[in-house]
Amino acid sequence: MKLPQWLITGMVTMMLVGCGEQSASAPPANVAVNPNAKRLALVQLSDVGITEGADKDILQGLAESGMTEGTDFTIMRMSAQSDLPTLMSLVDNAVMQGADLIIPLQPQTLQACLTRKVTLPTVFHLAAAPFRLGAGTTDTDHAANLTGSYMLDPLVAFDTFCAMLRAANPQLTRLATLCDPGSIPSSSYVESLTAAAARRGFTVASVPVTEPIALLPAVAALLDRKPEAIVLVPFTALDDNPELLIKRAAEQGIPCIGTIEYHARCGAPLTIGVDCHEGGVLAGKMIARILRGENPQDIPFHEMGTLLYYQDDARAQACGLALPAQYAPLRRQLNP
Repeated sequence: MKLPQWLITGMVTMMLVGCGEQSASAPPANVAVNPNAKRLALVQLSDVGITEGADKDILQGLAESGMTEGTDFTIMRMSAQSDLPTLMSLVDNAVMQGADLIIPLQPQTLQACLTRKVTLPTVFHLAAAPFRLGAGTTDTDHAANLTGSYMLDPLVAFDTFCAMLRAANPQLTRLATLCDPGSIPSSSYVESLTAAAARRGFTVASVPVTEPIALLPAVAALLDRKPEAIVLVPFTALDDNPELLIKRAAEQGIPCIGTIEYHARCGAPLTIGVDCHEGGVLAGKMIARILRGENPQDIPFHEMGTLLYYQDDARAQACGLALPAQYAPLRRQLNP
């Protein structure tokens, strides 16, 4: 099977992108690659954490729209391995290699596309606060080349989060979290958590962490605050290694409450967050519409508005965080 030249070029140029990783997914072995297939570049800051499994959700949406990998499109995955300068290079690289459409995962990648003034059709997923990043002003009034799925407004999400947390433990009062003050999504999330928590009778102590090298001291400072529970807010240096905080907090009898599915996989006894699966599937369907000729400007942004939770019953019971039966319809089980 002969791969298109742009995929071969991508494999070679990965050595020029620093610590980033880049790979081309191969279509099924019995399917020849159509030389006219559209070229998709999926770019992400990291391939763990909130992005885990997101590519499969997008591919599901494409398949449900009648699109076949290798025939209608090829896809190259590019990860900056949590290095922001590399992320900018990957965005530039995707454009230089002749991608027909870019799929930025996470708000940092969308911000990189906006900073680089990418004009290619762009369908984002897992973005937070896209309007604060400059992607548009409303779901229907946005940049001409952009559309995609974004996280539920954090103030709305954390209001429900705090209501569920209060139902799980009416005596809980002192929460804590890490925050990257230089990140718009992280700051937005912590501001929203703090405001929503205050309405439900919680206080939130926030400890700043701006880079991976500062993570260990930040974790120590957070635990020194002696909170009753820690909320794992995404978009910080903890994203790639939440187990670090979950385990160290557990050693001191402090439970960590997750906000994305990955936190549940890493051992959080209770995780309450947005259903990102449906947003990924819809992003895939948006991509299919664009590949068939629709203008991104005519496709509204989609806010992922469904909240669900994951619970390890034994550990949640042990730390007083088990949700009552009334929330059972929102519960999901982790897939292997």
